[in-house]
Amino acid sequence: MKLIISFVLLNLCFATNLKVVTFNTMCDWCSKEGFASYEKRVHYQKKILMAENPDIMALQEVRTSAQLLALAPTSKFHVIYKSFSWLDYPDPALALKKDRFEILETKHYWLGPRLGNFSFGWNFSLPRGLLLVKVRDQQNDYQFFIATSHFDNLKVNMNESAKFLISKISNLN
Repeated sequence: MKLIISFVLLNLCFATNLKVVTFNTMCDWCSKEGFASYEKRVHYQKKILMAENPDIMALQEVRTSAQLLALAPTSKFHVIYKSFSWLDYPDPALALKKDRFEILETKHYWLGPRLGNFSFGWNFSLPRGLLLVKVRDQQNDYQFFIATSHFDNLKVNMNESAKFLISKISNLN
């Protein structure tokens, strides 16, 4: 409730136009009956992103950095995700328009019992992360945090991830 009230108060005090898009791309090796191929989905996703022209994009289930950069070219966006030399897995990722935002601070956390360290969750699953990014909007000089994640759908992982997210955003300043 505190977060919602804070968000409403911020909007009343500092109204500004900001276009935000969040996309779960459904990974390339995921297949479900009735869904188009990954290539077709990406084609449609690119069309939507071009039409909407978002200031901020939060992306989930993009499996490689090459796939991410196909949706969010670095010529136009600051592209933020956790990378390791041994793991090319940019999930979750943020893309912020370069001509609008200055990146002030970036924090990444792995979600699992060894919080902060690489983890496959509390109950074994794909690795999940939380990104917290502090930005300055160059249009109005406002500073704020953006949080994005891709919670696992296993109940224990989802619940623990939510608790961790709340603990992190409660201490932002």
